[in-house]
Amino acid sequence: MKALLIIDMQVGSFSPKTPRFDADGVVQRINILSDCFRNRGDKVVFIQHDGTKEGFLHHGTSDWNVLPALHQSADDIYIEKTANDSFYRTDLESTLNSYGMRELYITGCATDFCVNATLHSALVKDFNITVVKDCHTTADRPGFKAEELIDFHNWLWGSLTPTDGAVKVQTSSEIRNQMQPEQAQIREAASRDIATIAMLVSESNKDIALRFGLNADNCPKHPSFCNEAWVRADLERGERYFILEEDSKPIACVAYENPTTGLAYLNRLSVLPNYRRRGFGARLVQHIVDLAQANAIHTLSIGVIGEHSELQRWYGGLGFVAGDEKHFPHLPFSVRYMTYEKITR
Repeated sequence: MKALLIIDMQVGSFSPKTPRFDADGVVQRINILSDCFRNRGDKVVFIQHDGTKEGFLHHGTSDWNVLPALHQSADDIYIEKTANDSFYRTDLESTLNSYGMRELYITGCATDFCVNATLHSALVKDFNITVVKDCHTTADRPGFKAEELIDFHNWLWGSLTPTDGAVKVQTSSEIRNQMQPEQAQIREAASRDIATIAMLVSESNKDIALRFGLNADNCPKHPSFCNEAWVRADLERGERYFILEEDSKPIACVAYENPTTGLAYLNRLSVLPNYRRRGFGARLVQHIVDLAQANAIHTLSIGVIGEHSELQRWYGGLGFVAGDEKHFPHLPFSVRYMTYEKITR
């Protein structure tokens, strides 16, 4: 059994007075990863710092609470600490041992304080450690930008001499891909899959239509009304669809459109409601990112309902950056365009 440690992601550490680098992105990536852990039966462990002796993060106050944006479950474990090292005079080690968990995945705040101290402590206790390199954050320090500190510590941790345990540093997407069950596979769709794609797209978007009051009169081209003719037209103009199957059952899909050299669109990402929060959507997004990189794409773009802030945060956690918001006379909502920042140039 594996344990995902989420260190000091507390309200008081993320106030306007204590800005953290890419805080929203870190939260979203932790959420996606923690959902994967729970769905696999692994454990999520929240570490909360009691800073009473330092004059902040007082136990039981609103500042001490875990960030409300983080997903939590009744089966999660909560550990309180009073030092940078999450193991120091806490029940963390005995709790991990009671579940037989010797493989730790470390996330949280702050990179250069509690995350670093906990990692070193775990290493000398012979745990096998994976640092999630895009799921920890910190603030600017005298002489150093937060992003520089994060990059430096990712390099440092990956260079440490192993004990009986070892340290490796991986991105959240790399970890998710490794954790996905082998029976979940992505394949490129063909003309024989047109009916399947239409079903996946329409069924996966019905709750969105209901949430935003969309119907066949005010938004006839919304994906919730997708049909076989739409998909056939997409394929005929060169758009490519990819289907994710679990145990040979289609449960999600995504489209890739490459209209001009260097430009691509991620379209119609759709996951059936009963299969959400298991990392399948993120895996399909990564598949399209990998495809774009292999095809020397410099701009990968998506369009999202402008009022759907939750979905925008989710894409932000996967590396997309919000751009222009536009209004179209034929749509009852605005469209927020987002671009993937990390395509290799």
